[in-house]
Amino acid sequence: MNQILDQSGVMLDAILKSKEIYQRAFDVSKAALAVVAHDRRFMRANPEFCRLTGYTEADLIGLPLDEILPPAWIEGARGLFFDATYLCKNGVSRNGRFSFHAIDGDSETFGWIIALDETPLPGPSASAMSQHEKFLHSLIESNDDGILFLDASGRILHMNEAARKQMGSADFNDILNTDYANFWKGQELTAALTAIEAASNGMTGRFQAVMPASNPPRWWDVTITPIALDGGGIHRLMAISRDITPRVRAEQSLEAAKKQLAKTIRECGKVSLRNERIAAELQKARAENQRLSAAVRENEMRARETHHRAKNSLQTIASMIHLQSMRSPDDTAASILDNVRGRIGAMAKVHDMFCRLEKSSLINFREYISELVREISTSLGKKELIRITADIEEAYLGINEAVPCGLLVNEIATNAVKHAFPDGRPGEITVRYREKDGCNTLTIQDNGTGIPDEIDINRPDTLGMELIRELVIQIKGTVTVRRAGGTAYTIQFPKATVR
Repeated sequence: MNQILDQSGVMLDAILKSKEIYQRAFDVSKAALAVVAHDRRFMRANPEFCRLTGYTEADLIGLPLDEILPPAWIEGARGLFFDATYLCKNGVSRNGRFSFHAIDGDSETFGWIIALDETPLPGPSASAMSQHEKFLHSLIESNDDGILFLDASGRILHMNEAARKQMGSADFNDILNTDYANFWKGQELTAALTAIEAASNGMTGRFQAVMPASNPPRWWDVTITPIALDGGGIHRLMAISRDITPRVRAEQSLEAAKKQLAKTIRECGKVSLRNERIAAELQKARAENQRLSAAVRENEMRARETHHRAKNSLQTIASMIHLQSMRSPDDTAASILDNVRGRIGAMAKVHDMFCRLEKSSLINFREYISELVREISTSLGKKELIRITADIEEAYLGINEAVPCGLLVNEIATNAVKHAFPDGRPGEITVRYREKDGCNTLTIQDNGTGIPDEIDINRPDTLGMELIRELVIQIKGTVTVRRAGGTAYTIQFPKATVR
């Protein structure tokens, strides 16, 4: 059989190369002519046939006849004239009149010469059909969607400009007669093949994918539908690809936003749990603070009660010493007892002020020294001759500073009243307090006769001087004595006050 076919092909080729047949079939005839082999594949086509069908001769050679004309029209058409609808390369259907002329050998037919005339089928006029075809062609070419016409196996026959751009091709001829599915990769390739198979079976195939050839890569929604011609059968497929990149990106952005929202909700849940824990800890801290506040109030109440008892006890002792001093026949002993009473009174005054405070930690030092100075002046009975004044900055001292300072003022001022102004001499004693750069300065000065030069505050030989030195040490301070124009004690100690 193969030998017979080979011989048939050789004989047919010889016939076609015959000058007489060539002149009669292709050069002389103005009809659209083509030569089809026994297997119904094109072997030759003249320019007029190519013009009517839209193919080049190179496109037609080897192309099955039923790609243009349905098989139902071909069967039994030998030597007959018949009108039929044929399919052009661009996918447009046109009406024409066909005639088949057999090319016979000695014992068999080797092929046919097909003549095509544009004579239309009964119905719309030729001009009307031409206008309709132009309209369809313009509609396809001007469409923003990519439109491709494929054969039943999925090979590309025609496409519009939008499809060419989508597929990243510079020239239509580069991709004509190539498999449409091969422009997709991976899962997209599988989806394209499935859609082509569905359309070839009379159904609609659809898939969404990224075409790697598009630059930059974009998403396409591709629908492939079958095209059935008169006479039955599916001989063309139409693929329409629409750019859905903006929609896909919007969906991706929405999905990312959903994930971010879910993450935010989870984070908010974590924050809510942390807030609940913090709230619980704050509640616990408030309860502890209330407990501590209650304990502080209780301690303050106890401290005020202690100060009150200490004040009462000291005042009782001072009163007893005063009574004893008044009954003493010895003036020296009475003077000593008065000094002791004054010292006890200074301490009692501090406790009195503390027990009157709402908060027992600090007292108003200006108020305390002012009251103490008045009591010293009154108790010594020399208000007319000796004036004691207080120049105290607003300050608040704790008991550890206030008591020693009060005792220092009492001791130094009392000694000045007794010894600095002999023979009824008038004078003035000033108590001054300042705070600067973290240092407290307490000054007690008089304009009396001054203390003798032989008295050294650092080597005291009297109880009063010894007491002054010990009190200064107690407040971690220093003391200097100036003897010019009277006596001035300057005591400096570190800041331990709250203003």
